[in-house]
Amino acid sequence: MKMFFTLVTAAIWMILPLYAACAGTVTTDPDMVVKILYDDRDTAYDLLQPLRLTYEDVQPTWARALAKMNQLIKIREMGFEVEVLWEDAARRAAFKKEAMGERWTSYSSVVSTMQSIASSYPDIVRLHNIGQTVQSRTIWVMEITDNPDEDETDEPEVRMVGNIHGDEYMSLEIMRLLMDYLTSNYGTDPDVTDLVNNREIWIQPSVNPDGHENGSRYNANGVDMNRNHGYMWATGGGSYAFSEPELQHFREYSLQRNFSTSLTFHGEAEYYNYTWNFTGENCADKTMLIDWGNTYVIDNDYTVIEGWDWYQTNGDTNDWSYGCRGSMDVTIETPHYSEGYIQSEFDENINGILYFIEVAGYGISGVVSDSTGNPLEATVLVNERPMVVYTDPVAGDYHRPLQAGTYSITVWANGFTPQTITGITVANQATTAVDVVLTPSYTHHALQTAWTQIDDYYESNSASWADYMWPHNALGPADNVPGSLGRGCIVVYDMGTGFDIIDQPGNDFMVTEAASAGDGDEQCAVYGSSGNFLGPWVLIGNTVGTTEFDLSGTGLTSVRYLKFIDDGDGSATGNYPGYDLDAISTINVPEGCGVVSMDAQSYLCDMAIVTITLIDSDLNTNPSAIESYDLLIYSDSEPSGEMVTVFEESEDSDTFNGTMTIDYGNAPGILQVTRGDLITVEYDDSDCVGSPATVEAHATAVCVFPEQAYFWDMGTNPGWTVQGQWAWGHPTGSSGDPSNGYTGTNVYGYNLSGSYSNNMAETFLTTTAIDCTDLENVEVRFMRWLGVESSQWDHASFRVSNNGSTWTTIWDHSGSSLTETSWSAQVFDISDAADNQPTLYLRWVMGTTDSSVVYCGWNIDDVEIWGENAAEPTPVPTETPNPCVNDGDVNNDGSITAGDAQMAFQIALGTLSPTPEQECSADCNGNSTVTAGDAQQIFMTALGTASCVDPL
Repeated sequence: MKMFFTLVTAAIWMILPLYAACAGTVTTDPDMVVKILYDDRDTAYDLLQPLRLTYEDVQPTWARALAKMNQLIKIREMGFEVEVLWEDAARRAAFKKEAMGERWTSYSSVVSTMQSIASSYPDIVRLHNIGQTVQSRTIWVMEITDNPDEDETDEPEVRMVGNIHGDEYMSLEIMRLLMDYLTSNYGTDPDVTDLVNNREIWIQPSVNPDGHENGSRYNANGVDMNRNHGYMWATGGGSYAFSEPELQHFREYSLQRNFSTSLTFHGEAEYYNYTWNFTGENCADKTMLIDWGNTYVIDNDYTVIEGWDWYQTNGDTNDWSYGCRGSMDVTIETPHYSEGYIQSEFDENINGILYFIEVAGYGISGVVSDSTGNPLEATVLVNERPMVVYTDPVAGDYHRPLQAGTYSITVWANGFTPQTITGITVANQATTAVDVVLTPSYTHHALQTAWTQIDDYYESNSASWADYMWPHNALGPADNVPGSLGRGCIVVYDMGTGFDIIDQPGNDFMVTEAASAGDGDEQCAVYGSSGNFLGPWVLIGNTVGTTEFDLSGTGLTSVRYLKFIDDGDGSATGNYPGYDLDAISTINVPEGCGVVSMDAQSYLCDMAIVTITLIDSDLNTNPSAIESYDLLIYSDSEPSGEMVTVFEESEDSDTFNGTMTIDYGNAPGILQVTRGDLITVEYDDSDCVGSPATVEAHATAVCVFPEQAYFWDMGTNPGWTVQGQWAWGHPTGSSGDPSNGYTGTNVYGYNLSGSYSNNMAETFLTTTAIDCTDLENVEVRFMRWLGVESSQWDHASFRVSNNGSTWTTIWDHSGSSLTETSWSAQVFDISDAADNQPTLYLRWVMGTTDSSVVYCGWNIDDVEIWGENAAEPTPVPTETPNPCVNDGDVNNDGSITAGDAQMAFQIALGTLSPTPEQECSADCNGNSTVTAGDAQQIFMTALGTASCVDPL
């Protein structure tokens, strides 16, 4: 089959729908149901992906999808043969409804049936109103269990869902029959009775009542809600993750119940579809889900398949349930839609449904509580199957399905110390009870992932999802296992009910970047929301590696939800793409519980003055006066310690400050230390409920506290001396070079557009003279991206001089070839050459080289000089931040493409929260407002037919 595709044409078709939305054009084209024929599934799927078709089935030689007229034209232009099955999907829905005959159940009939069942079986049934649809229909969920008014800790909860696609009528009918089956057989069928007595079964016949009544796959806003859930959501599934009220209600009641297993019924094929759907990476419980599937399909002969292997989706029920809540959620696709198949379809699935209800209780189960027996909302992680599950927020019970084996679990709750339990043996189809009692601490961390948005790269290439990009890795205390954001991705975290970050004196929370990634300090923007997981969002600041934040000045008095937006630079591949988020930790604790801090984690040991801050409102006994409190500070060298008195900043301020002098020597009021001593401050806070009796802070005395004296971030040219192809500017990413600096866009490098040459002599990059008169123990620090052949053939080195003529080699490449694919931090002690010298020169050397293989050579960024006992920092050639550049390069990758235009459209629509730099770049016409016109102009710039105000 002849097939063709061009990038420019694909980009146009990606952007046209967005442009129509921005320009206010309302499209009335109906969705057609089409069958697309092809020779190779993977090739066809990749070519068709930019059109964002809504697939219903994808097979080796054909796919069935919904398409607008413009999409149909494009598909045929690509060379595909297309059969139009239905010119209007609404007509097919009407045909399906007619085929259901008198058995088609209207919304009002479903509600009446549920009310009738609840009335007939009041001992085991409760109805729950979880909210309203777009068109104000009430969404009802039925709970079936032996004690529906009690939250029994030994009963795992199971969710059954139908009709998320409104025109898939059979899924609703199966739920209707299931409600009747479980209630009418209770007390007579021993298997059903046992399940109702030992499980909480929640049945939602219709997620989408409006779509059901309107004969539409979509809800009344025209959104496919099985693309709108907030786990790895991508553009096209609504205006933003969880934009639809039906799914907001679905999410809320699911958070309250913590379902162990769940089934979501659809009606277009014959599949048992398990996670993941957004990526080809194996989920942690793949083996178990397949084994369950092989049992489920015994009666119906459906195909057990991973969602990704069928076709990729973003924002579906399975992935959100598993990725954010740990629920084993599976999609069941049933093939028929006529009246004659309703009962047979149910009969072919009922044994599988009962089996799924049963396995919800097999594995590890228990209650997490504090020492007084109060239940806790906690996370439970099976270390051998790393996917977080949650305890019931009210009863504290958890249920983690597992196959037979030996496991260990780590349990954590806000305000408590994590606990790991090992050697837990689980028998086949059995439950092992493990109750956990946690010990209090005074730290709070992110409790759960609220939602995530995937970048376009991963949305279309998600089979390469990296090992450390799982968002749940960043929950709880820091453990050096990151939840890397991914390049350009968004993750929102929830601190949990009652654990908001409070604006108090000093910094309020810390964002920790995992050192294990080894790729230097990376950046992302941090936004906060106090009341809603969807915002509105307020920018709090930007990270540079591990960073502390103060809510003061943001207008936020408290924050429950934090949104992290990666800055979009660097590589999208590898184990650690994007900012490597390890943990979110509160610094200040709730009122009444104390926290003590010192002004730094390292100390200069010659008469250093250390500031001690204590926040503890329950020390206030006389609000009309300034209080004082004595703290003990001691070190390994002086374990008896010294007392220091801290005074309240002002009347009833809750914040106490004091100072302590730290020195090598020992004198009254001076704490003696030696290098490496642990310095400890502690005080008694036993009257604070939930806090340990002794609150401590620790720091290690390093007895060296250098200061930064000079810094060149390469944003402007420092004017250093260059030879050969050494140059300052923007690297192009050619031949292994980076495409940007470590910070900003510019670097000093050898041949910014490619490799170094063969048969080179030594060529130099040399700084101007640097004054180190007042500096001792001088260090040089810089970021390096270097490619050089084995030192047997080619050479690269770094040298220093204090006279410009005699040079000392500080580092010389030795050994095998070096090919760096990311920036690496370099720190060198140059004190022998630099201490107290009025002139210091730094020199990077490229060459000599041989006559064969060549590499990218040197790239240098963020050069720093540090020294101990520095006088006031000498004025240095600093730079002002780059002014706003309306160049259209929204993603700051050095080139203008259709991807930049698409980002501009998302900013104009309000579906992408930009950094100030992104918003400025997207304002192509420079009028301080980003509109669809800017996006169109950027796209024309990419084609070479126009340019922005400041073209590259």
